Amino acid sequence: MATSTLSTVPVAIDEFSTFKSKDPFRQQNLPVTSTTAGSGGTTTTGSGGTTTTAGTGSTTTTTGGGTTATTHPSDVTTPIHSLKILSIDEVNGEPVVTFEVDGVIYEDKQVGDVVSTSWGQIEVVDIDADAQTVTFLHGSETRTLTVGEEFLK
Repeated sequence: MATSTLSTVPVAIDEFSTFKSKDPFRQQNLPVTSTTAGSGGTTTTGSGGTTTTAGTGSTTTTTGGGTTATTHPSDVTTPIHSLKILSIDEVNGEPVVTFEVDGVIYEDKQVGDVVSTSWGQIEVVDIDADAQTVTFLHGSETRTLTVGEEFLK
């Protein structure tokens, strides 16, 4: 007759054994590798083919995957919603942004923070303290604004 033995040795958890889903609408952050200034605009190229061009009146961001997001100044005369960057500061060595959505102020938000507003959820995607710009994800749209700039919809 065959005998069997049971072992109660714990098995180590493999870091690849857990699955994390990814949001298909969220752009991946890529580090900036160079910045050059031209007449009327600034072009910043990051690793992986990310190009950001800021000229007079608009900002266009193109990533290596072919995704393009453009932010234009608003021509809205009677806004329903507003998003305004009030300031970029530093807390514990990390950049933070204070912004206003529809008259409500959200203070000291870091990259990755998501706030629920009257306009929907807004995520802080990137804060560039040197350039004084912040990139937000609102729904499937990204908006890059500078300090003092307001987006109206």
